[in-house]
Amino acid sequence: MIRLYQFEPAFGLPNASPFCMKLETYLRMSGLPFEIAPNANVMKAPKGKMPYIEDNGHAIADSTLIIEYLKKTYGDKLDAKLSSEQRAIALAMQRLMEENLYWAAVYSRWFEPDGWRLTQQAFLRQAAATCENDSLGSCAARNEARTPRPRHGPSYFR
Repeated sequence: MIRLYQFEPAFGLPNASPFCMKLETYLRMSGLPFEIAPNANVMKAPKGKMPYIEDNGHAIADSTLIIEYLKKTYGDKLDAKLSSEQRAIALAMQRLMEENLYWAAVYSRWFEPDGWRLTQQAFLRQAAATCENDSLGSCAARNEARTPRPRHGPSYFR
């Protein structure tokens, strides 16, 4: 059975990470049997970020790469009937969401004071649930999120 490692729910959403939500939604829609690992630790993730899966002894990270792996391994019943044009439109929409609109959410959560307060509360709630002290962890995550990414997202234009 596929084992999904991801963050806990936050902000009234199934997951604070759009990439974790994308993968969990794909797994649910595809009907593939999976389980969500409780108290997943990002420090143990293959690429140091969530989500990732374990399947048949393989640990695979990155939601897009995971979905490609799942399609190759188990078939692609969700997109099997799409035309080439429909696949191109789907890819364009995916790129728009993941490479452009995503950064607006990052800015809102990690840069804006009101967004940061909500983000920090979500981190502290998760830390309490896993019996970890996150007083420094949320700040370290904020510093990481606010680190400029060369040629990536809106921070490129700042």
